[in-house]
Amino acid sequence: MVTDSNRGNCLACHQLPIPGVEAYGTIGPPLEGIAARLSVPMIRLRVVDTRNINPVSIMPGFYRDPRLINRPGEEYRGRTFLTARQVEDVIAYLATL
Repeated sequence: MVTDSNRGNCLACHQLPIPGVEAYGTIGPPLEGIAARLSVPMIRLRVVDTRNINPVSIMPGFYRDPRLINRPGEEYRGRTFLTARQVEDVIAYLATL
């Protein structure tokens, strides 16, 4: 999911320690070692909606209240970008880094 451009697409903004992946974004911080820097609840808070911590963040809230999403694409109108299960999968992966 972190590499899927149709779902989480973390690589669009973050560097991840994935062997063989050299194309990644540099807008967000590298995610290698994130589990040593942040607790699982803090990782969850950032993935769900980082604007709870930083109101001017450009990172999308992947489980943000759909009514608060500005200009969603038609396929996201009225729903979150990721399901609760997908959010937990991303958090579980990030907790291993």
